[in-house]
Amino acid sequence: MSTPDSGLGPISFTLDFTDTFATLDPQAPVNGVEVDVEVNVTVNWNIDRAALTAEGVTFEPIVWTKSGPGPHDVFADELGQPGREKVGTIEWSLTNKVEKWTQKDGSRFRLVITVTPILMLTEKTIDVCAPKIEIRQTRPTPCYGSWQSILSSLFDHP
Repeated sequence: MSTPDSGLGPISFTLDFTDTFATLDPQAPVNGVEVDVEVNVTVNWNIDRAALTAEGVTFEPIVWTKSGPGPHDVFADELGQPGREKVGTIEWSLTNKVEKWTQKDGSRFRLVITVTPILMLTEKTIDVCAPKIEIRQTRPTPCYGSWQSILSSLFDHP
C-alpha cells in the first residue's frame, strides 16, 4: 500500500501484476489459471534523501492470490477426446532487481534507485530435461533522491 510522499525519508509503494495461462485443465476455468501478485517495497532513504540507510531497499513477503504461484498441471489439447493427458506443469515466480545510479544535472546530482520486480513463468514438460522460463512482466520503478550540489559534496566528505 502506497503512503503519501512527504519528500523526506523512506518511500513505500506497492507493485502488482496479473497474469493468465491456458493450462487446458478440465478442472480449471476455460480461459486458464490466473494469478494476482502484490509486492510492497520500501526504499529506505535517510531523512533528507541524500543516501540510503543501512537497510537499503526492503521487500515485504509476496502476496499471491487467485490460483497462486503453482505448480499447476498443464494438459494436452485433445479436443473431442474423452480424457486429457497431463503434459507438464507451470509455476510463477517473482524476483526483484535493484539498480543504483547517479543522475547529474549541471552542478548538481542525485541518487536514483530503480526497483524492478520481474514476474516469470516456468514451464516443465514431462520427459524434457530443461524447463522453459519466460519473463511475463516487468515493472521498473525509479525512486529519486534529493538534488545535491556537486561542489558542496566535495567539501562535506574528507
